Parts: sequence; C-alpha cells; structure tokens
Amino acid sequence: MREAVIVEAVRTPLGKRGGALKDVHPVDLLAKALNELFARTGVDPSIVNDNITGCVSQVGEQSINVGRNGWLAAGLPDHVPSTTVDRQCGSSQQAAHFAAQAVMSGAMDLVVASGVESMTRIPMGASLGSGLGFPFTQSIADRYPGGLVPQGISAEIIAGRWGLVREDVEPPIGDVRDAQRRGADIAHPRAGRREPRHLRLRAAHHAIGQAGGRERLRESARAGDVDGPAIHGHSTTH
Repeated sequence: MREAVIVEAVRTPLGKRGGALKDVHPVDLLAKALNELFARTGVDPSIVNDNITGCVSQVGEQSINVGRNGWLAAGLPDHVPSTTVDRQCGSSQQAAHFAAQAVMSGAMDLVVASGVESMTRIPMGASLGSGLGFPFTQSIADRYPGGLVPQGISAEIIAGRWGLVREDVEPPIGDVRDAQRRGADIAHPRAGRREPRHLRLRAAHHAIGQAGGRERLRESARAGDVDGPAIHGHSTTH
C-alpha cells in the first residue's frame, strides 16, 4: 500500500462571531486560501485529481457544492472535479481522510482537502431551514427515547462505557512537546522551530500526494523550492 503525505497545509486565523471576516463570502474565503496553497507550493493545480471540501451548514452561501464554487472562484482549472462532504464537526478532517484514502489506494495521486464554515453568515442550525420539515423522524425518536446528544456528551458516554481515562487516550504533554520540537528541527534545522503557516482569513486546506511522487511535485514547485515545511515519506509495499 502506498503512503500518503501532506505536501503543504495552509489555514486562516479563527475569527469570532460578527468579527473581521463577517463581510467575506465563504466561497471567497475558501478561494483565497486555495490560491495561497498553490502559491506556496508551486504545484500545478491542473494535475490535481480531486478537490474535497468539508462543510457542515451547506445552505445559502455555502450550498450547491461550496467546494466546487470555491475552486472556480479561485480561478483554478475547471476540469478538476470537486465535492463537499458533511460529517458535522469532523467535516474537514473527513475530507483529509478521504483524500489520503484515495492516494493510498492508488486511485489518485494528488488531492486537495479543505474545510470552510462562516458561522456568522451561516449560523449553526441554518441548514434546518424554515417550514421544510425536520430531519429526525419518529423511528429515530423511538430508537433513542432520551434524544440524541451532542458530541461532547457522546464522548463522555463512550469513555464511561469502555472505561477510558484521559491518560490512556492522550499522549503525555512531554511527548507532545518532544514531537513538536522534532518537527521544528526537521522543518527549520537552523532556527529550531516551525514558522506559522497561516494567512489572514479562515479555512483549512491540505494538499495530499503520494510519497513516491515527491520528486514530481518538486519539479512542479519551480526547481524544488517549496516555500515552507512539507511532510513527505517513501512508498511502501505490504
């Protein structure tokens, strides 16, 4: 099985409700971060096999495949397909998983995974609509008499049922710091620390490519001058 690697990652700062990003359309928000991703890597966007975007509230400005709309708004090649996925709070993470799975399976070589959510312009719960019915049917209510619970409470229920404690599911803080230092040393051996990789907007994007294709990506990146840290590895067979 091939190993998937993260070629570059870009994100915008987190904002607050009614904050500095309130006037930015989520499609344009996504487009700006996508453009920054390709500007930093120098990768030719025409060789991307798929663009996968995570978004929870796919309604209004974030409806009709916001991932595709962001890609087109960025001026990127229109022959590259796009899709938008909803796994609630894990939507952009799921986009990255799908991208990695496509690369590892050999179905694709280069995939962009992203996520966008403007919670000021499209408030939480907006996708429920008005007068369009309710997504939870009576059969669901019968199955869960106490009602469905949010993810935080779900996590507590899972921990209690299987006897999980925080120390078992989280690495010691010292191990985390050691890993961060090792990553910084690899990215910037002279400076000893990793520079922030964000721009002044809000979204998250990852370009994922096959490990064995690193040299091809370097050629696309103008003689291998990839701006900033990139994670890469080697192809493996099991």
